[in-house]
Amino acid sequence: MSKINISNSDLLKFLQKDKETWNKLYKKGGAWEKDEEITSCCSSHALELLMANLESWDFDMHPSSIADYLVPALDKEVINTIRDWKCDDDEHNSDVRAITRFCRMASGIFEEE
Repeated sequence: MSKINISNSDLLKFLQKDKETWNKLYKKGGAWEKDEEITSCCSSHALELLMANLESWDFDMHPSSIADYLVPALDKEVINTIRDWKCDDDEHNSDVRAITRFCRMASGIFEEE
C-alpha cells in the first residue's frame, strides 16, 4: 500500500480547513474543485476526499487503511485535530473515532495533548 506524500504541516492545515492548503493539494479531476468552499462535515469525510484526490476512489476507505496511509505525516497534533473535527451527525463520528484510534496505533502515539 502506498503512503501519503505530503508534509505533516500540509496535512494539519488541510484538517484545519485552510483553503490555501486545500487548493495546494487540489488535483485536476480530483475529489473537490479548486477555490470551492470546504464542505466536509468532519475529518473522516475530509480524509476520504484527500485519499480519493491523492490516490483514487478505489482506495480502501476503511479507517485502518486511512491511518496506515497517513503514517508518514502523523504526529500528536494531527491526530488530535482528526479527533476534534466532528460532525453534527453522530453516525459519522464513529468513523472519526475509529480513524483516530487506528492513527494512534499505526503511529505509536497514544498520548493526547
